[in-house]
Amino acid sequence: MPIRELKERNLPYEALVDTVGMIFHYDDPNDEQSVELQAMLNERPLKEMIQEVTGLEAQELIDEIAESVENYN
Repeated sequence: MPIRELKERNLPYEALVDTVGMIFHYDDPNDEQSVELQAMLNERPLKEMIQEVTGLEAQELIDEIAESVENYN
């Protein structure tokens, strides 16, 4: 995943974290994947969903994405 690779190379990755965070707010009743994601978010913990959707295992990155989701305006 690009976020992980950028972090490992000490390159800026915050914009990608924010982009992933925004994806978790995408809510379009006409988009099947959006509906499915929103339903899962209502049933399961956010960090668990982030790990499942992104495939990330690094807890630090999962925490950063969760913070981005929670702070999204």
